[in-house]
Amino acid sequence: MDIIGSNTSSSQKFLEQVKPKYSIIMAGKNNSYGLPKEKILQRLKKLDSEIYRTDEVGTIEMTSDGNKIQVKLSK
Repeated sequence: MDIIGSNTSSSQKFLEQVKPKYSIIMAGKNNSYGLPKEKILQRLKKLDSEIYRTDEVGTIEMTSDGNKIQVKLSK
């Protein structure tokens, strides 16, 4: 899992090493910083990371039993 959003938050080289299966981007809707940046979204999509954004889905809760990860979303 990776928590990112700004242009300098995670380089392509870093993401290629980490290979996040899930990415959570915490940003307010219509925030003044324009997060998440499209550049970051494209980096994550290139790695097939499942992207969850608080500005789109609200609260993101992830739990695991040690084998599987479950994602619960609530606005």
